Amino acid sequence: MVDFQRIFYLTKWLEDVLSRQPVKFDSISPSSLTSEGGIYFISDFSQGDEEIVYTGLSSKLSQRVYTQLQGDKSASPIKAALINHGRAKDLLAAKNYLRKFCAVRFDAVPDYREREMREGFAKAVLKPQFSLYRSKEH
Repeated sequence: MVDFQRIFYLTKWLEDVLSRQPVKFDSISPSSLTSEGGIYFISDFSQGDEEIVYTGLSSKLSQRVYTQLQGDKSASPIKAALINHGRAKDLLAAKNYLRKFCAVRFDAVPDYREREMREGFAKAVLKPQFSLYRSKEH
């Protein structure tokens, strides 16, 4: 049976999160982020209009958003995507690109199973260019 109430609820949740003012990467500090688990949405404003390019989840939003995305960790999927999609030439350029053109919205979702379902819903609706889809068929 299709749970239409759930679809309606998730649609309203996504609208609510995306209606919030995004936080520019050049103004993020660890204290401005929650340490709870949740979902985050990275937007690119380099072309003038907003493009949501990445949707992810984390058990600790402050660590993921601040340390892994803005920090110096080379394993950052968003920085790798900026390089792979030709928006930056290397990790330093990707970090500078994030600070200059990108912003993030996030929502605390304490339950990990609920985080995974909401992330999947958001990816299906938004189709962010940089979010990695890993097929189980390979």
